[in-house]
Amino acid sequence: MPMSTWKVHVQADGREVDARPGETLFDALRRLDTSLIMRGCRNGGCGVCKLRIAAGQVETGPSSEAVLPPAERAQGMVLACKATPRSDVAVELLPRPVNPFLP
Repeated sequence: MPMSTWKVHVQADGREVDARPGETLFDALRRLDTSLIMRGCRNGGCGVCKLRIAAGQVETGPSSEAVLPPAERAQGMVLACKATPRSDVAVELLPRPVNPFLP
């Protein structure tokens, strides 16, 4: 049986992209618009790609509890680099982190 593609809906602006079979939310969102989500370590350790799943199901891979604590997981937060859609999903992008060392 072939794997399905799933729609990823960006709540902020209504845009959608099809996630390819086995593709992470990070890769799908970057294909839609590279400015939507920041690129970080891509290993679940830095947290810059954190977002909230507003609707739908994802499978998540391992990630650091320091950047994604259990309380945030319970609120639907995931790291996009470690989340693969298992249904159509709606995502809520979070404000970008601020670097306190830059003006």
